[in-house]
Amino acid sequence: MTRTGIPALSKGMMVWGDAGSYTYQQGCLSITGSDPLVISTGGRTDHWILVRKGVTAHVTLTNAKIEPVGGDSGCPAILVERDATLYLTLKGVNTAKSGWGRAGIELDGATLEITRQSTGSLIATSEYGAGIGGGIMPDECYGGTVVVRGGSTYALGGVDSAGIGSGPLLEGMSRPASSFDVTICGGSLRAQGNGHAAMDQAPDLSGYRASAVTGGHGDEVFVISPLPRHMPAPTEVVDVSHVHDASLPWTTRDDGILHASGFNNVDGGKANHACVDVTYELTSPGAIAYRWKVRGADHSGQEIFDCYWFLKGDNGTFLSGSDFLGQKEQFSTNLIDGLEPGTYTLTLGVFCFGENGSVMLDLSPCA
Repeated sequence: MTRTGIPALSKGMMVWGDAGSYTYQQGCLSITGSDPLVISTGGRTDHWILVRKGVTAHVTLTNAKIEPVGGDSGCPAILVERDATLYLTLKGVNTAKSGWGRAGIELDGATLEITRQSTGSLIATSEYGAGIGGGIMPDECYGGTVVVRGGSTYALGGVDSAGIGSGPLLEGMSRPASSFDVTICGGSLRAQGNGHAAMDQAPDLSGYRASAVTGGHGDEVFVISPLPRHMPAPTEVVDVSHVHDASLPWTTRDDGILHASGFNNVDGGKANHACVDVTYELTSPGAIAYRWKVRGADHSGQEIFDCYWFLKGDNGTFLSGSDFLGQKEQFSTNLIDGLEPGTYTLTLGVFCFGENGSVMLDLSPCA
């Protein structure tokens, strides 16, 4: 690829690619075409990148440090305009940090995809806006779509902002809920809010089942990372009889998901309890993973239940811990790492403590 010279490395950028696909003036690299571009910087630059409306851009960032953060600059590090798509490949270590009121990578009704070819990292952050998504926006919000297929991405929100999603709301402003869709198909991702949720809505993990997940999208921190190589599938469902209401036993659905539900014994005042035991065989050091989701409520709809897991091995290994308190409508993948070879029994359970409550527990195999 022929280098196209952009001078003043202390302020600007180096760009390789077809000069007919971009313009560069007044501190803004404006992408107007679909030809691949490679962008790097000589240290930090306060210039920024703009993907024009309707453009499908292919950009590789290589050790780029894009930080237009000085004062009230009003510039995001990267802005993707309406109906545009940015296919972003990461090489080396990269930073996209915006100034006050703008997202690190701002999407205005647009799509950002971190490509499968990414081998580097990116930190997208802001002083007062989302890491990826929106800044301080008016009443109308166009939102966007984020797809992560490779690389290592860290989206850190600024004050009162999501890691991926919305920026802060000023007094008198309103915004449609859940305006940013997130799909994770590979790579690793850490989304962290600052006085706000990690993400505006639950990410789609259907294309990336082999993953380790920490937290939920509504928590302040959400982390997804690839599983270790040695990941066995469950070898046997040992016991699925621990359902308080015997008339509602465990069933295996057509999609292979184990499902149970039950209701409390109101007269006896007992807590409803459902659990399942599954065995795993590890032939080499590694980890096991499980995907589950739970729902539970009392007669008034209040969420009052807890979940737990136990892991016991034939070599004496015994681990236990409470996973979370509250519902998870989406499947969450949990990882237990650092295990020696052997046979392990994993017990998953859910309680509902209401006088007239119900629980549902789904267990799905990890790919």
